[in-house]
Amino acid sequence: MHSQPMPAVFCFIAAALYSGTAAAQGFSAHAAVLSLGLIVVGALAVYVVIQIRRSLRSDLDKR
Repeated sequence: MHSQPMPAVFCFIAAALYSGTAAAQGFSAHAAVLSLGLIVVGALAVYVVIQIRRSLRSDLDKR
């Protein structure tokens, strides 16, 4: 299973979150911090999913 277009999808989602928040509230420090926080949480979620997939794959390969 290959998922090569996924980085592009994540970049698109991050850009949509940031621009939507900035447009809705005007460009302020609060909007930037909120958007950055959402991007960090999304990146950590992706990292956890990748680590779980890698762990499961290596566990299944050992059997």
